[in-house]
Amino acid sequence: MLVDIAKHPLAVVTERYKRIVWSAHTGNEIKKKLLKKGFIGYEKLSVPRGSVTLLKLTANGMKLIEPLGIKVKRLPKNASLEHEYYKRTGCQILQ
Repeated sequence: MLVDIAKHPLAVVTERYKRIVWSAHTGNEIKKKLLKKGFIGYEKLSVPRGSVTLLKLTANGMKLIEPLGIKVKRLPKNASLEHEYYKRTGCQILQ
Protein backbone atom coordinates (compact mmCIF):
# COMPACT_ATOMS: atom_id res chain seq x y z
CA MET A 1 0.00 0.00 0.00
CA LEU A 2 2.87 2.40 0.74
CA VAL A 3 4.22 1.98 -2.79
CA ASP A 4 0.77 2.62 -4.26
CA ILE A 5 0.37 5.78 -2.17
CA ALA A 6 3.81 6.94 -3.33
CA LYS A 7 2.98 6.37 -6.99
CA HIS A 8 -0.69 7.49 -6.92
CA PRO A 9 -1.07 10.24 -4.28
CA LEU A 10 -4.46 11.42 -5.56
CA ALA A 11 -6.16 8.01 -5.63
CA VAL A 12 -9.17 7.48 -3.40
CA VAL A 13 -9.17 4.48 -1.08
CA THR A 14 -11.65 2.45 -3.14
CA GLU A 15 -9.67 2.76 -6.38
CA ARG A 16 -6.46 2.02 -4.48
CA TYR A 17 -7.87 -1.24 -3.08
CA LYS A 18 -9.17 -2.20 -6.52
CA ARG A 19 -5.75 -1.56 -8.13
CA ILE A 20 -3.97 -3.61 -5.44
CA VAL A 21 -6.69 -6.30 -5.72
CA TRP A 22 -7.70 -6.22 -2.06
CA SER A 23 -11.11 -6.55 -0.51
CA ALA A 24 -12.37 -3.61 1.52
CA HIS A 25 -11.83 -5.67 4.67
CA THR A 26 -8.18 -6.45 3.87
CA GLY A 27 -7.44 -2.90 2.75
CA ASN A 28 -9.02 -1.36 5.83
CA GLU A 29 -7.11 -3.67 8.19
CA ILE A 30 -3.79 -2.77 6.55
CA LYS A 31 -4.74 0.92 6.48
CA LYS A 32 -5.48 0.84 10.23
CA LYS A 33 -2.08 -0.76 10.97
CA LEU A 34 -0.21 1.79 8.83
CA LEU A 35 -2.09 4.67 10.48
CA LYS A 36 -1.33 3.30 13.94
CA LYS A 37 2.38 2.98 13.09
CA GLY A 38 2.45 6.54 11.74
CA PHE A 39 3.45 5.64 8.17
CA ILE A 40 0.35 7.19 6.59
CA GLY A 41 -2.24 9.85 7.24
CA TYR A 42 -5.54 10.57 5.53
CA GLU A 43 -7.87 13.33 4.43
CA LYS A 44 -11.61 12.92 4.04
CA LEU A 45 -13.04 15.20 1.34
CA SER A 46 -16.61 16.15 0.51
CA VAL A 47 -17.64 15.49 -3.08
CA PRO A 48 -21.01 15.96 -4.80
CA ARG A 49 -22.08 12.35 -4.14
CA GLY A 50 -20.78 12.03 -0.56
CA SER A 51 -17.16 11.85 0.51
CA VAL A 52 -13.86 10.24 -0.44
CA THR A 53 -10.79 9.36 1.59
CA LEU A 54 -7.28 10.08 0.34
CA LEU A 55 -4.22 8.51 1.94
CA LYS A 56 -0.88 10.26 2.21
CA LEU A 57 2.59 9.21 3.28
CA THR A 58 3.95 10.75 6.45
CA ALA A 59 7.62 11.65 6.84
CA ASN A 60 8.12 8.24 8.52
CA GLY A 61 6.42 6.50 5.60
CA MET A 62 8.72 8.25 3.14
CA LYS A 63 11.78 7.33 5.23
CA LEU A 64 10.66 3.71 5.07
CA ILE A 65 10.23 3.43 1.29
CA GLU A 66 12.71 5.90 -0.24
CA PRO A 67 15.80 3.83 0.74
CA LEU A 68 14.22 0.98 -1.27
CA GLY A 69 14.50 3.12 -4.41
CA ILE A 70 10.78 3.81 -4.60
CA LYS A 71 10.13 7.20 -6.15
CA VAL A 72 7.52 9.28 -4.31
CA LYS A 73 5.32 11.32 -6.64
CA ARG A 74 5.17 14.68 -4.91
CA LEU A 75 2.53 17.34 -5.21
CA PRO A 76 3.51 20.80 -6.48
CA LYS A 77 5.12 23.00 -3.84
CA ASN A 78 2.55 24.66 -1.55
CA ALA A 79 -0.29 22.55 -3.03
CA SER A 80 -2.70 20.74 -0.77
CA LEU A 81 -3.86 17.19 -1.37
CA GLU A 82 -7.44 18.46 -1.34
CA HIS A 83 -6.84 21.15 -3.97
CA GLU A 84 -4.92 18.81 -6.28
CA TYR A 85 -7.66 16.18 -6.01
CA TYR A 86 -10.37 18.69 -6.94
CA LYS A 87 -8.25 19.95 -9.85
CA ARG A 88 -7.74 16.38 -11.13
CA THR A 89 -11.38 15.39 -10.87
CA GLY A 90 -12.98 18.71 -11.77
CA CYS A 91 -15.10 18.58 -8.60
CA GLN A 92 -16.31 21.77 -7.03
CA ILE A 93 -15.06 22.39 -3.50
CA LEU A 94 -18.01 21.89 -1.18
CA GLN A 95 -18.33 24.01 1.92
